[in-house]
Amino acid sequence: MKKQAFFLTVVLAATVFGRASAYAFSVSFEQRVRSPKDGQLYTGQVRMKDDKMRIEQSAQGMRMVMLRNEQGMFNYMPDNGMAMKIPELQFKQQAMPQSDDYLGYLEQLQAKKVGSEKIRSYECDIYLYTDPEDGAQVKVWVWTKGPKPFPVQIERAGKDGTLVFEVDKVKFDAPMDDSLFRLPEGVQVMDMGSLGGILGGKGGKSAAGKAELQEKLLDLKKQFGEQE
Repeated sequence: MKKQAFFLTVVLAATVFGRASAYAFSVSFEQRVRSPKDGQLYTGQVRMKDDKMRIEQSAQGMRMVMLRNEQGMFNYMPDNGMAMKIPELQFKQQAMPQSDDYLGYLEQLQAKKVGSEKIRSYECDIYLYTDPEDGAQVKVWVWTKGPKPFPVQIERAGKDGTLVFEVDKVKFDAPMDDSLFRLPEGVQVMDMGSLGGILGGKGGKSAAGKAELQEKLLDLKKQFGEQE
């Protein structure tokens, strides 16, 4: 399995369970993600508090933590004590940007209710919508009998296949210390904000920009490489 695939799956999980609103809000849940490319099942724990987020993910002995706090978004690798600061604008899909008003968000997307179903222990309404950013077809199971409507399963059908997110053990208003959303002291951080070629930003097409991009990609290759 490629480490790059693991990294991208954690990133997409972060975007699907994106930013909460500015209102007081906290939730924790277990997450299972099935990758369409390699069929690998990734499991993890998600914690969200206001606009902060922590996703702990693991697969085949690999661990990765995605953090979002007031300083930005970080991909933290506990096993080697390193982290990457990631431009949030790199990830356009925001399937869950307002976790405390998910039905309101679905209404903005003109999502259509297509049925109801009990999935695991959750009584759900099922919605379909088209992602306005990439055209992916999204099917969502929204738990309607809990303290707040909340998605417990999301399927995104894209060009590479269907990415499936399953949620369980949802806890609202869970107590969380702000230290959960910070990098530990002494962690080396690589800032990926200058990858203009990937992001389509300034400098991406210049010779200097391409040289800088190649250098950073070589650094990434050394760190992430491939794992048989």
